[in-house]
Amino acid sequence: MGGVSTTSLVERTAIALAGAALVWLVLLHAVMVGTEAPMEMRDGAMLATTEALLRGENPYAIPGLLETGNVYGIGYPLVVAPFAWLLGPGFATHRLVAALGILGASSIVFSWLRRGGLGLGDALLGTGLVYAGLVYYTGAAARPDGVGVFLMLAAIEAMRRDDLGTRGYVIGLALSLLGLVCKIYFVWPAFAAATYVFLCRDWRRGLAYGVAAIGATAATLILTNALLPGYAAFVLVANIRASDYEFSYLLRQMRDWSLFDLPLLAAGAVLLWRARGRIARRRDVGLFAAMTVLSTIALVFCLGGDPGAHLSYFFELLSPFLAVTVLAAAARQPLALSVFRLALPVAALINAHWFPLDPGRIAAAETRFAETRMLIDGGRAVLASTEFAGLLAEEHRPLAATGHARYFVNAAHYDPPFWLAPLLPSSGILNAVWDRHCAEIRLRIERQRYDLALTDPWPGSLIPLDLLAKRYRVVRMLTIDMPWALQTWPIQVWRPRSGMAAASTPPG
Repeated sequence: MGGVSTTSLVERTAIALAGAALVWLVLLHAVMVGTEAPMEMRDGAMLATTEALLRGENPYAIPGLLETGNVYGIGYPLVVAPFAWLLGPGFATHRLVAALGILGASSIVFSWLRRGGLGLGDALLGTGLVYAGLVYYTGAAARPDGVGVFLMLAAIEAMRRDDLGTRGYVIGLALSLLGLVCKIYFVWPAFAAATYVFLCRDWRRGLAYGVAAIGATAATLILTNALLPGYAAFVLVANIRASDYEFSYLLRQMRDWSLFDLPLLAAGAVLLWRARGRIARRRDVGLFAAMTVLSTIALVFCLGGDPGAHLSYFFELLSPFLAVTVLAAAARQPLALSVFRLALPVAALINAHWFPLDPGRIAAAETRFAETRMLIDGGRAVLASTEFAGLLAEEHRPLAATGHARYFVNAAHYDPPFWLAPLLPSSGILNAVWDRHCAEIRLRIERQRYDLALTDPWPGSLIPLDLLAKRYRVVRMLTIDMPWALQTWPIQVWRPRSGMAAASTPPG
């Protein structure tokens, strides 16, 4: 074997297998980006917000909030809008922007690993592991995660370059606030960095940073709500009310994340063993180690028990910082680096089930969705559940359900704390919007103003199945597949019952 040791040969084999898995994932991601079909349940709502911007409408105007608003915020649709103006506002455009965000975030992680002393190959492998977490499930879909995580890591990079000086912190704070309007928790770097400086550097400066972060965040939310009247009612309340904490879910996510990031944890265990119990002084704790610890605390006590998108918080708030902390240290500990390399193909194998391994499944899903697209194109007035919100938005048709509309109930029946109350419309206004939207759908069903309805098994309160069954009948069943999220279910196709004349004009 030309003098190559057995250990070296095993490591090279592990590296080759891990590299092949990464290449396959990149190809899958590329195929998904170019597919004009939903890949996740709530993909379509983002298209509705972007479409409103392209039409010159305010997507968070209260009267139309149920059709054009989304619970994440305005940042991602604003970034997508110029791309949508050039390329069209479809799924592929939205996913392209998300993919560019993930690419930017991965490039930042790669630069950190190289600065930490890793060779080119190991830095690529470490970045690849982080990338796999970022594209998992929701990150690569038509959602704000890709753009948000890029802004978050860019904020950390700005602070790192200036060694947490005032100028660097101000730039990082600005980037964090841009992350805030993409998705609330991407403001995290502003608060985490302030905490780190307070605990490990200079408590006076850290306190000043913390006050600045609180004030700037409050000002951003107030300004955003002034420009977008329904923003607080939809985005802030939805996130506050949806953050239910389940300890059992935290344990489940910790288990799954530990298996996914097994190479980092295994290498970290070796580093801790080699440290022989030596503990660094607080002032010697680096930024990435501090971010790892602070993100872990935030996940354990807050976000990790929220039964939202599975593992997304872990991959976005913890994995990038853990990767840099562990692998930069492993660059000086050959045994830890060897353990990382050897664990990579094991992790790829045991976590492969999280991804659609067959590119043909993505193509088949697009073919199935094209069938429903043809049905909708041939319909005069269409009632459809969440899966088809994106298509209806592209065609400027009324939306009954976007996947986000149900969160509006949170604000309509909410007793806000004193600090949030001034930003919210009265519950009477919100209830009136909800009641009017539901009543309009019921009236159109009652009078058979829809000539086509497409519903999934869980249409929610916005689409009354009992009334629909009285005025319409199921004429066929379709199966749709959202391969990236590994979601498949049947769709009922409804037509008006004979003997009940449908209205001759489409709904207004």
